[in-house]
Amino acid sequence: MHRLSLIAALTLAACQGPAAESSATPLLQQAYEQLLSIRSFAFGATGRAGMSSPGEHSFRTLAATTNGLPLFKAALTNGTTEAKLYALCGIRHLAPEQFDALAAPVTTADARVSLMVGCIQMQMRASNIVAQIKSGSYDDWFPGEKCRP
Repeated sequence: MHRLSLIAALTLAACQGPAAESSATPLLQQAYEQLLSIRSFAFGATGRAGMSSPGEHSFRTLAATTNGLPLFKAALTNGTTEAKLYALCGIRHLAPEQFDALAAPVTTADARVSLMVGCIQMQMRASNIVAQIKSGSYDDWFPGEKCRP
């Protein structure tokens, strides 16, 4: 099912113009599939080692490609709630005019999500994180933006 959604998202992107990538590279496919199953939402240095989270790595890989928007939209349908939050971060940057409509189902469902801040793991309602994304709290983490230390 996930592979089918990746193929559909990439096919849509390929039809959108010559600048779009026409096929999934193994790295892009791996990043997309990893994002779908992410179980913790985190940006920045996390855990004891202070490393970027797997979700952030997947997010950055997808955001840096011309197929980012359709892949993020596909993740809204096929991913965990944490994956949907990463997708909304990308959508806010790539298609801000679509953010509210695409965020509404995540906000309405309001699932409890796992959030990691530094080395602290906590639970938070998705609607709270969506509000933070909407306010721009995660904008600096988009590739090409000045990242926070």
